[in-house]
Amino acid sequence: MSIDAAMTPRQTLRRMMDGMKQWTGAETCELIVKAYLWLVCVTAPATALIVIGVQDAGVLPLFFPVAVVVTAICALGGGVVSIPFTHLLGKSLERVRSRPIRTLAHAGLAGALAAACIELIALLQGEDLIWPYSLVASAPAGIAAAIARWRLDIVKPSTIPGTEKPELADEPAPHVS
Repeated sequence: MSIDAAMTPRQTLRRMMDGMKQWTGAETCELIVKAYLWLVCVTAPATALIVIGVQDAGVLPLFFPVAVVVTAICALGGGVVSIPFTHLLGKSLERVRSRPIRTLAHAGLAGALAAACIELIALLQGEDLIWPYSLVASAPAGIAAAIARWRLDIVKPSTIPGTEKPELADEPAPHVS
């Protein structure tokens, strides 16, 4: 006989949820801000450097700063658009214990939203679909969201009793009642 067989459904649910973090609006905002900073400061400049450098390295000093500034401005709008989607995804992933799955889900959401926003802007301006550019823009957005989500899940060593080593604090410790 398993331990779960002797428990009521409510006790089983409580046992499952013990030690699991509940997703809040503050975590949604924290994730979006961190992803924005990773996008603007690291992944978008690296992508712009590669794309502009491959096409024509001579114009790099002129177009690189412009690309970074335009990305920073457009990413602000993308961050606002992503608030409800990020919150819903975070709420739906509350019971998922796998850190890589949570990270990949948020990365996929960020990449898809970035591509969709760029295509929508192009369509509103009367352009044809510009899917190669939207795919190039969605890659740094997805990477930035993956880095931000992975780092958001790191538990600080001071919150887990008995762990003074940061490498032991990657996953939350089970809650003991």
